[in-house]
Amino acid sequence: MKVSRKAITIAVISVAMVMVGIMATVAVKYSDLFSLLNLFRSFTVTVDNRSDYDMGIVETGIIKGMSEGKIVGTGSKDKVDQEIKSGQKIKIKPDLQLTGEGGIYLEYTDSRSDSSSQRIGICSYTEYLSGYSKVTITNDEVTVDEDCS
Repeated sequence: MKVSRKAITIAVISVAMVMVGIMATVAVKYSDLFSLLNLFRSFTVTVDNRSDYDMGIVETGIIKGMSEGKIVGTGSKDKVDQEIKSGQKIKIKPDLQLTGEGGIYLEYTDSRSDSSSQRIGICSYTEYLSGYSKVTITNDEVTVDEDCS
């Protein structure tokens, strides 16, 4: 019995389409599973600049504690040499080192000449520098959605 290449190609494409459908169904139904898997990859932060201003110097670093209400860094930091334009969203995979436990901060400036840098906590607790944070910056507030470990 001879099987043609056309029949094999149709069978492979059909199986691939069924697999994509199954994966999409699983992704929707078990999205928490994918969030769990994200905890095992290197830490990333997505910055969504919804403000009217471009963002300048962007730095991530390790937090080791608080002193008089201010975040204390440890020297492990990573700068992004990229301006984040108003309306732009970027993903950063910072190159940080951590011994023990700590947190992660994000520091940025915006294009207003009178603006000082802003430093916010984007991961309140981590031992492994894994997981992710999503930071949304508007003119009025900064929101952080974190899932890190």
